Amino acid sequence: MLSHAFVKLAHMPLKGGMLARVTIQYGAARLVRLVAKDAIVRRGDQEIVFVVDSQAARRRVVVTGRPVDGFLEIADGQLAAGETIVVTGNEALQDGAPVQVVPPAQANAPRPAGGQGGRR
Repeated sequence: MLSHAFVKLAHMPLKGGMLARVTIQYGAARLVRLVAKDAIVRRGDQEIVFVVDSQAARRRVVVTGRPVDGFLEIADGQLAAGETIVVTGNEALQDGAPVQVVPPAQANAPRPAGGQGGRR
């Protein structure tokens, strides 16, 4: 990342070829809640995450923060560590809708043609 800075020194002028070592602190280290960016559903001006509770989708309004490697920080909202988050199929999901949790390995597996388990 390239940045530019303008520095005014009273005691000595800067000259071409001079080097400086600079440390910029970008906020203190802290524990944050992260969810996959695909888990965030935008409806109007709200950001929503669906969590799984007793095989039903539960709508949670959140406020996202900084992006971190394909995830988004949850700056505010009622999410607890360890909750199961809906990541795919969540765009048309409604609060209370029944959901079935599919492990990631099965979610990415190819499905048989025909729509009904491959039967024709």
